[in-house]
Amino acid sequence: MIENTRIYKSLKSLLPQNYHTIINTKSYEDIDIMFFNDGITAYHWWPDEKCADSLARQGVLLASMPNRGAYVLPYKYASYPGLHYLNVPYK
Repeated sequence: MIENTRIYKSLKSLLPQNYHTIINTKSYEDIDIMFFNDGITAYHWWPDEKCADSLARQGVLLASMPNRGAYVLPYKYASYPGLHYLNVPYK
């Protein structure tokens, strides 16, 4: 958890400009991300397909924590416009 907290505290510097939504976070750690980063919305796991389609229509850019264990983005997200994978040592 300490390693992840370090990532959360520096998350804004790791995101490309105009990215304010993070997906594929660990359960309940989405709250930690939003606590340390005003203006960031985080989803533990990922939004369902209907929500993802709505976000794409609105032009919301998504950044994803790395795939690991049970947290592997569904194939649908491979075609999400502008999806940015964060290259961080997330545990």
